[in-house]
This record gives sequence, structure tokens and C-alpha cells, in this order.
Amino acid sequence: MKGFPFNSWFITLIALTYLFIQDTRAVIEQSLPITPTCGSSSSKTSVNYNFGIQLDKISTIYVFGDSLSANGNHRGGTPPPPQPQKEGVLYGGRATNGLMWNEVLLTKNGSKVSSYAVGGAVIDKNLYHNLKPSVVDMVEETQNYLVQNRKIEPETTLTSIYFGVNDYSAATKEKLANQLLPKAAEEYLEQTKKLIESGMAQFLILTPPMDRPAFSEHNDIIWNGMLEFQKSHNITFAHVQMSELFQKLDENPGLFKFDDTKSCLVSSKSLDGSCSNPDEHPYWIPAHPSARMQEYIAEYVTKVIEDCKEGKSNSHKHNEKNKY
Repeated sequence: MKGFPFNSWFITLIALTYLFIQDTRAVIEQSLPITPTCGSSSSKTSVNYNFGIQLDKISTIYVFGDSLSANGNHRGGTPPPPQPQKEGVLYGGRATNGLMWNEVLLTKNGSKVSSYAVGGAVIDKNLYHNLKPSVVDMVEETQNYLVQNRKIEPETTLTSIYFGVNDYSAATKEKLANQLLPKAAEEYLEQTKKLIESGMAQFLILTPPMDRPAFSEHNDIIWNGMLEFQKSHNITFAHVQMSELFQKLDENPGLFKFDDTKSCLVSSKSLDGSCSNPDEHPYWIPAHPSARMQEYIAEYVTKVIEDCKEGKSNSHKHNEKNKY
């Protein structure tokens, strides 16, 4: 091996081994072990259904939501690389150890993600009295988008909206979840209407990842409101019941090749006490999916879009409880 120093050879070997492991890992991860339960277009209650979204036609995704969607840039610009920040737990501002599900969703065709999502966001902060002044809501995120006066191509643009977890927390603290979450749903539709009037015509609606009694009316209001927008404003949408995915995970983490239903980190503030292998756990920090789980989320959303549509759907409706 003359002319090929041992150090260089050793480093090359390590690099190749790492690439092999990464490649093998990707093969393991890209197989969703469940089939989403599809609903019907005539349903009066919230179900999995796609009214016409075609992912291969999309070149840009606009994202509105909380830390379950945020990618580190909440003004619609280029997000930071998904790399760990010094002494921190966020990867480029993401509450995970890699890419977010919306960044994974259309990576194969090179689509752009333009995010306005902010960690901790609720739908309407004026509904709650226990929030910090710094909390952002859908109202503000929508305004942040509208003031930019962006020109979009409706045929190639998808708008993702994923809120609810923080609303549930705030409403529960006030012991008014059953009263406040339906009001939040009405504001959700008001803000969505503003996005429609700005030119957006294709929507990806994700329900909260847990199924609580208080969310039943909330989800139904949004589902039926989107049906009305479809008639009155000629939009189309895909509706995804996220609670089904997380219920299946909660029941059987081994099905997803996870060791448990825990998070790798015990706190969102520190790396102290972290696990040895994040890929073994569905959460990176408490209640926030790990990079592997983000990939499963993207697969689940894709599966709903591809399978839950006219000619392929069934009428079974979700009725599951999930803790998140």
C-alpha cells in the first residue's frame, strides 16, 4: 500500500462504513407498517380522504403550524441545515434530530418547503388566558405570509396546516377544552379562507396527533368547513387523521422497529441523559418525533393521499384514543 498512508486509508474505511450504515438504515426506515383507514367523500365527520391532491405535481409546500412542522425559518425562507446546534438539542431550529416530515414528503422531486410554522404556536391565542405574550398563533403566521405578497402557481402549490396540540394544552389548563377547541376550529377556517383568497387552492389538512373527546367537534368543524370551501371557492384538499398513526405506534412500537414509545432526550433543554441511539426511539425530545418517525409521518401522509380517494377508499372511520 505504498503511497497510501495508513491514516488516510483508515479514515476512508470509516467513511465508507458510515455511508453503508446510512444506506442500510434508509432501506429499513422506508416501509410504513400500517395501512391508513380511509373514509368517504360524503362523510359528515373527520376522516382520511384526498379530494385531488397529486404530490408529483407539487413544486412548493407552504407550511403553517407549530413545532411539529417548524423547520427553523418561520418567514418562508431557506431553512438552516438539519445539523445539531452547539450545546443544543434542535437541529437547525427543528424539534427533531434531522429533517421534518414536510421536508421529507417531496424530497424525491426536489420540491421547496416554505415554512411559517413556529414552535409553541396555537390557532388563536386570544382564546386563552394562560399563554406567554411571545406565543405565536395561526393568525400571525397567516399575516406573516400575506404581507409578503407572494406570487404563487396554484396548480403546483400545496399548503400544509397542522395545529392543535398547543391549543389542547392551553384549553385543558383552563378546563374549557370542549368549549374552546370548537372556537379554535372556527378561527382556523377564517385564516384558511384568507389563504384561499390570496390564491392558494390546494391544501393538506392534518388533524392533531392525539384523539381526545374534545377534538371530535374541533376536527369535524374543520372537515366540514373545508368541504364548504371546496364548493364555494373551488379548492381541493387532502385530509389526514394523524391520530391513527400515533395510536398504532403507541399500541405496538415494535411494529415500527422502535424499542419503546419514549424520547431519546429527557428534556428539550439539554443533551444530558440522552440515549445511545436515537433511531431506537420514536421521539427525539418529549412529544416531538425523531428523524425516523418524521419519515414514517411523511410515508403515512403520502399513503393517505395515494390510497384514500375516489375508487380506492372505504367507509371505515377512525375511533381511536391516543396519548401524545
